[in-house]
Amino acid sequence: MVRVHRYDLYEERAIGGYLPFRPFFFARTDRVLAISDDAVRYLEGRYSEVRGRSG
Repeated sequence: MVRVHRYDLYEERAIGGYLPFRPFFFARTDRVLAISDDAVRYLEGRYSEVRGRSG
């Protein structure tokens, strides 16, 4: 299980607009917990690996 917040979720807010290994990382987790409904929508829209495993 992984918990994500603004800093480690939104790539466009990261320095350089990039967070390394996100698809790899999310594909290997059982569940991804986001801090808001907006974050869940962002995750599921951007990373198909987390669909059905986020909340």
